[in-house]
Amino acid sequence: MWQGIRSEWVKYRRTAIPWILWLTPCAIAGIILMYGYPLRNGSNKWIYLNLFDTVGDIWYGALIVLIWGLIAGLAAHLDIQAERWRALRSHAIAPWRLYMSKLLVLIIQTLLSTVWLLILLHICMGLLYIPFSLTDSLALCGAILIGWIASLPILAASLWLAVKFDWPVAVGFGSVGILIAAIIGTTHIGNGMWIALPWTWAVRAAYSAYFAMEHSLPGEDAVQTLQMVLPAAACSLLLLAVLAAFWFQRREAG
Repeated sequence: MWQGIRSEWVKYRRTAIPWILWLTPCAIAGIILMYGYPLRNGSNKWIYLNLFDTVGDIWYGALIVLIWGLIAGLAAHLDIQAERWRALRSHAIAPWRLYMSKLLVLIIQTLLSTVWLLILLHICMGLLYIPFSLTDSLALCGAILIGWIASLPILAASLWLAVKFDWPVAVGFGSVGILIAAIIGTTHIGNGMWIALPWTWAVRAAYSAYFAMEHSLPGEDAVQTLQMVLPAAACSLLLLAVLAAFWFQRREAG
């Protein structure tokens, strides 16, 4: 498994995937500075909540579902285009291992992208003169990492769609999710249905975790949301990964 992960990691270095994952946080930081920097010395300067709202609205409320679909599509298309899947038949490699290696590398790379976003956000706080405590920093880091965990089922589903149908379907899957996450995930419209729509899990989980840690949301509401999202996300990720790996094993070895 480790050899497969290393092979996938090296392979992606020559694609657009690392660029997308590293430049998207830079773009978000740039938007924050564009709006916040001119106000840094005035009475209307940004506070901590403005920064988190920007990340929540742009990243978890819109971009993340599209980006996850795009990178999963690119990862699968790389092997489809080069006909590398057919080469499995002539090697003593279990196909499910290759599939799981691909998924694990995408998970690791998205985690690193999320950590990079956190680093940039702390730099932005310094440039915008936003006072923050250790509690504020932990709340921001915890909320964004919880949002990342809640987004992983979308990544797993996108990879399976890309392997089975090629990259346009995975990107379309993410594109549909933009509207769902933005409208149902960030507004009261979806209060009764959001848990059935995994595109909304990341933004709902991130906001609930942040406001709970900042003590500005009733603890019961936040905990209830997180108790629904996190087990659902973990179980969905595991189920999607196992079923997709089993399907891929049968397709390639059958």
